[in-house]
Amino acid sequence: MSDRRIDPSGYFLKFYQWLVQKKHFLASVGVLLPIFAIFQNCAMQVTGSRPTPTSAAPSVDGCPTSSFIFSSATSGTTLLVPNGCVGVVAKVWGAGGGSSGSNHGGGGAFTQSTLSVTAGQSLFIQVGGAGISGTITPGTSSAGGVNGGGQGGIGSSVSGSGGGGYSAITIDGSLSLLSGGGGGAAYQNDGGDAGGPDASPGTSLTSGNEGAGATQIAGGLGGLVGVVGNPTGGTSGTQLLAGDGGSNVVAAWGGGGGGGGFYGGGGGSTASYMIPPHCALCDPLPAVSSPDRIGSGGGGSSFNPIMPAVFAAGNSGAAGNAGDSEWISPHGNSGSDGLVVIKFLSTAP
Repeated sequence: MSDRRIDPSGYFLKFYQWLVQKKHFLASVGVLLPIFAIFQNCAMQVTGSRPTPTSAAPSVDGCPTSSFIFSSATSGTTLLVPNGCVGVVAKVWGAGGGSSGSNHGGGGAFTQSTLSVTAGQSLFIQVGGAGISGTITPGTSSAGGVNGGGQGGIGSSVSGSGGGGYSAITIDGSLSLLSGGGGGAAYQNDGGDAGGPDASPGTSLTSGNEGAGATQIAGGLGGLVGVVGNPTGGTSGTQLLAGDGGSNVVAAWGGGGGGGGFYGGGGGSTASYMIPPHCALCDPLPAVSSPDRIGSGGGGSSFNPIMPAVFAAGNSGAAGNAGDSEWISPHGNSGSDGLVVIKFLSTAP
């Protein structure tokens, strides 16, 4: 049986054309045109030729009720406040530091705030990138994550891991919220967790070789310089930028990079190139690398000026406040990018 469809507007079109020919303009324009339009619309529904409306997110007074999720590392993307919105709930997770073998990078921090906004305002969103895990390619460093993560130091065998980058929200050019990234791991040492608000230091088998965690007023200090084989200590963090891990091209392992943050964490030391004391001046015995001199990177600090401020530090390589209903695994964990979730409000916060 054929799919026969009737277009009722066709009959009215013929009738309308007949009226025009008979000069009944007033009747055709004043009476039949509205009826013709109604039947034309009906015919479009019957034949299926009507365009499909563009679907829109649910809203209240024009303000979207669905959350906006930013889960890929980015140095910056802009979101405009929609009409009808007067507030925003912002949840921000920093990125995790890179891992090294069985040792995890530091976890990214969490911050949350409810802010007043107006339609048309510009929200600049930054999502921290994960620190890159240490590489076994000799003479190669491991990059820190997007948004301030410190670079892992070079070693002759394995580089230190990069620190995670911070995630942040800036409104009309003013920093409103920032969550620090975790420090990069290094051989036998876990990276320092990002701070809520102050961060944890990296780790080392010998105190002083780890990168220090950042605070609200200063970056973390870099790990101490080794003594043999032309090693470098980790560099110190500064505002929005973490320190790099120390390098030593003749030692086996590089230091871990610090985590990016309001202030960045310090980079860890490289392994020293050690010569056994009994042969330092006499025997040409091979020198050895000393793992007790290597350090991982410290975590970056966080920023939240709205009181009472909501913070949650990274937790032994896991993201801060990972139990939140809007957290998406594995964001903020060791080796993972950060996360930003924006929910607009139609009533004043």
